[in-house]
Amino acid sequence: MATGEIYRKYHKKLLLIPAALFVVYVILAFFAPGLKYGMDFRGGILITFNAPKGFDAHALEQTIRKETGVTDVHVIPTITFQGGKEVPGGIVEIVYPENISENTTVETNAAEPSIAAGAKSSISVEQYKDHIIKIIQQNVPGISNVVVRTVAPSLGKTFWHLAANMAIWAVILLTLTVFIFFRAGTPTAIMIGSAIFDILGMLALMALFNIPLSMNTIVILLMMVGYSIDTDILLSTHLLKRTQREEGDAFARAARAASTGIHMSGTTLTAMIFIYLVGYITSNLAVMRIANVMIFGVISDLIVTWLLNAPVMIELVRKHEQPVA
Repeated sequence: MATGEIYRKYHKKLLLIPAALFVVYVILAFFAPGLKYGMDFRGGILITFNAPKGFDAHALEQTIRKETGVTDVHVIPTITFQGGKEVPGGIVEIVYPENISENTTVETNAAEPSIAAGAKSSISVEQYKDHIIKIIQQNVPGISNVVVRTVAPSLGKTFWHLAANMAIWAVILLTLTVFIFFRAGTPTAIMIGSAIFDILGMLALMALFNIPLSMNTIVILLMMVGYSIDTDILLSTHLLKRTQREEGDAFARAARAASTGIHMSGTTLTAMIFIYLVGYITSNLAVMRIANVMIFGVISDLIVTWLLNAPVMIELVRKHEQPVA
């Protein structure tokens, strides 16, 4: 069945799909499992290393969680190419526990500082880092080329405030841009609503696949909002800027816009899958997460643009169109 006929027969029923997904997105993003903040906003440690042979990443992840009491732990096995040979390794990302101190040293009565989250005695960032490296060495003997990156808790809070302000200004500027272009409140409200739906969809899928919110992912979220606006402008231009006499009724024009938009999204998805593979091959966790979030954004945009915005815009245009003689 052609897209135009689908819209003609089922455009109102299609609205049930994004409505149901909205409820699912809210549950996934805010309740179960719920979105988590990454080390950029909470502070934490990122450790990369080479290993003499492959190892059980899941077992290492569970061991770190058990010995530290911190649940926000991610262990990803990697393969790099050095001198034409494959070298196994891994990436460990873990946030700080609540009893962390940014002081260089912290006095404790115990022989070993209490690492577990919720412990009353404080531990320093250096003690925490050394303890994590010790756990990795015990579970993956012979590691080499260990590289450690840390983000202090206070710096994480600063990052969060900057990111929140950036997101607010981005939404305000996008709203003004769209309103100036169309000079109408209803299309602007629909586009901004779809952008919010896109963000919610990306957050839900990030929560589902255990991808934490970080500076990198927030930038991609905002970029995908721009992508969402682009597809909405494509739809709105076909329906509002082009005439019924030239390109057919609202159903035909929406179908033509959908054909262009879906092909565009398919090309973007292909590119994002390629970027993810590049990130995996080069052991770049940030690139892998960026690609994942962009894939989530394209999927969410397909749903909201062609199953929600298109039916709403079709109904809006039909109310003002006169039958062509």
